[in-house]
Amino acid sequence: MAEPVSPLLYLPFDPAKSQIRLICLQPSQSNNGDGDNIICNLRLADLDDKNCVYDALSYEWGDPTNTSFSVILNGEETSVRQNLWLALRSLKDQTRPVWIDALCINQRDDEEKNTQVGQMGRIYQRASRVIAWLGPEDDEIAGASTAAFSLANFLHGTSVSTRYCYRPETGFWRPYKYPTPATPSRPNVPVTYQHHGWAALHSFCQKSYWSRLW
Repeated sequence: MAEPVSPLLYLPFDPAKSQIRLICLQPSQSNNGDGDNIICNLRLADLDDKNCVYDALSYEWGDPTNTSFSVILNGEETSVRQNLWLALRSLKDQTRPVWIDALCINQRDDEEKNTQVGQMGRIYQRASRVIAWLGPEDDEIAGASTAAFSLANFLHGTSVSTRYCYRPETGFWRPYKYPTPATPSRPNVPVTYQHHGWAALHSFCQKSYWSRLW
């Protein structure tokens, strides 16, 4: 990922405090005449301050060679990867500050990176909300969301134990209902019910977000 052009973007932390930086997105950026420009500012915050309220973004960094996207950060044009740019664009109406590792940590400062990464667990735990960015909304994501609620209602209404087996030849997960506990006289009995939502959820769970290292 290309780094910010100016070191003045990153004011130093107070070593006596548990400080982080937060991103503040300018509101109504889609209507400010700048087209797709994403304009935001950095500010310091203290995790020990009870009035420190923010969201945290969880996302996949993506292709490091694609640096053709940028945001305006503290007045400086700053290169970002495509996936982060798309995430920021989706958050254009966000009013609460957001913690985003790629921008809130000075990626040129190894000592700072080590310190900030060491407290990432607390950063996410302290956040009011963690936003998981899986990519732009599409039919697959929308279908998986609908399927999740539908299947949750289905499973909640199931009065017997249930296990499931994925059938790649059909693309469906097939539920197998069986008595609790199964006995020689009452063995596990397969049920032919198929729910198309399982296919959507299976595809959704194959997204690289779930298997990323960083």
